[in-house]
Amino acid sequence: MDHCLARIQPNLHSAILRIRDYTQSRVIWVDALSIDQAQNPRSLAEKARQVSLLNEIFGNAEEVIIDLGAADKETESTLRTLDRFQAVSDDDFAKIQLHSGRGSVPQSVKLATEAGLPGPESQFWKHFQIFMCRPWFRRVWIIQEYALSSKARFMVGSHFRPKEFLPDAILRAGHYLEILYLHDRFHNTTQAFDSVIADAYWVEREHNAAAHQICQAASQTAPSKTLCDLLESTRTFFHATQDCDKVYALLGLAADPKIRDELFVDYHESLPEFMLRVTRYLMSHDSGAYAMTHCIGDRDSYISWGLNLLDVPDDFTYLVIPAGHTRQHVFGADGSGKRFVNRPSNTRTNGLTVRGQVVDNLHHAMREGMPKAAVSRRAGMDEYGSWFIKAVEWMLLVATLQPLETGDFTKLCWRTVIADLLVPGGYEGHGWRRCRDWADSKHSIKAWDMVMSISYRKHIGELPPHYTVDITPRSHGFINIWGESATFACGRKLALTERLGSPCLVPAEARDGDLVCIIQGCPLPFIIRQMTDAGGPFYRIVGCAYVNGIMDGESTNDGGVHFRDIEIC
Repeated sequence: MDHCLARIQPNLHSAILRIRDYTQSRVIWVDALSIDQAQNPRSLAEKARQVSLLNEIFGNAEEVIIDLGAADKETESTLRTLDRFQAVSDDDFAKIQLHSGRGSVPQSVKLATEAGLPGPESQFWKHFQIFMCRPWFRRVWIIQEYALSSKARFMVGSHFRPKEFLPDAILRAGHYLEILYLHDRFHNTTQAFDSVIADAYWVEREHNAAAHQICQAASQTAPSKTLCDLLESTRTFFHATQDCDKVYALLGLAADPKIRDELFVDYHESLPEFMLRVTRYLMSHDSGAYAMTHCIGDRDSYISWGLNLLDVPDDFTYLVIPAGHTRQHVFGADGSGKRFVNRPSNTRTNGLTVRGQVVDNLHHAMREGMPKAAVSRRAGMDEYGSWFIKAVEWMLLVATLQPLETGDFTKLCWRTVIADLLVPGGYEGHGWRRCRDWADSKHSIKAWDMVMSISYRKHIGELPPHYTVDITPRSHGFINIWGESATFACGRKLALTERLGSPCLVPAEARDGDLVCIIQGCPLPFIIRQMTDAGGPFYRIVGCAYVNGIMDGESTNDGGVHFRDIEIC
């Protein structure tokens, strides 16, 4: 490079060897070589300049080569099968999709078989699962790399595939895998579920969602999404070496023509400062409720209301979309219908004043939270058995502090663990439903109550007789549904409110004495922590919570409670 030796990573060395054409010379721009990665001030400034130009570089490139890595025999077999998906005409695959509703899944499988697509017994699904776990599909920078290029090709080993290979082969295979999963669950004539299909589906679905977001970005003829919309699409599924790149990689895709004036690229800036800058931008563009819900919380060195760019959003905060309400409007704790309003603090440099009301406080919170890793399938729930047993013990301990009978209280606590939301069987990917609105939800709760009773008896001993509930054979089928909804508890724990005696699902960092607060314009309640300094009292956000009994605005509907200014730092 410029007649100088350069050290490169093995994956880049492999790609250069595979892309080499001995019959002609070619000029190749490689981002890993062209962008200075050194950490001295001069290099960081040069890196910022280059990163600011990436959208123009990819948009004006004659061709973009996307390297997915080396290929072995299994990879080559996977590519050949994916070619079969791409060979299916748009009309024929549309018919397969048309019949993919729960009642018509067998017809979808029949049409796919006639089209020559692999069935559930095929080894392809194991190999496809491995193929989709290649790092490219989850790197945030590749979104604009793919979306902005006028011509792109995928390179896998020495094989090349066109840009359309992503939507016409990979996404089709992912969609058909979901159809096979539903077919196995609801049209299986045996008692056993197909673990190969289930494992492939649960491992691959996030990678497939990431691939869908990449294709969606490419389908826009011009940037049309707000930064908040883009963050919503990428924060869950994509990764970056530097957390600030989770925003910088999206600037070239945002509709706001002036976004670079406010969110200019600056690698000298600390991450806490950058997170505040992004949050202020979102709040000035009508995305304040979203930013507040997805804030970093009470962590050292960070302002608690700054947008969290460190962690993947958990399933509970994921309910809040850029528009500021929850998906399908399942919750509305503020009950006001008013917009989120905020203004800078008059006394603290990084303070934020919002309108809110404190409605209760926590006491008798569990000591530890459930592991943060998602429960990907029912079998994985066994890994969380120790936490659920501790949850049972907590329920029995605090049952005397509230008015319900112990059995009714424990069932209410299980509903709290899943935030009163279930994914009804056969509706994966179509959103949640409130337990109260779904006639079969009681079977799901009872089924899990029974499972926990058995687990507790196995590891600890007999539970009091009034804890257990009667179970019907039909209810066994609802354990899967409960398990898929249990991800709301990941990284959280149970607590009780002192005044209402309500069970709630709170962040693992919450502790006794923390306050339950409703913030105007935000559909989820917050757990906040009161603190005092020389300037007087202020609050730090701990995180969002599910609090039984106030999720639909009950605490604000009596007209006797009013929002007031609350200062958050």
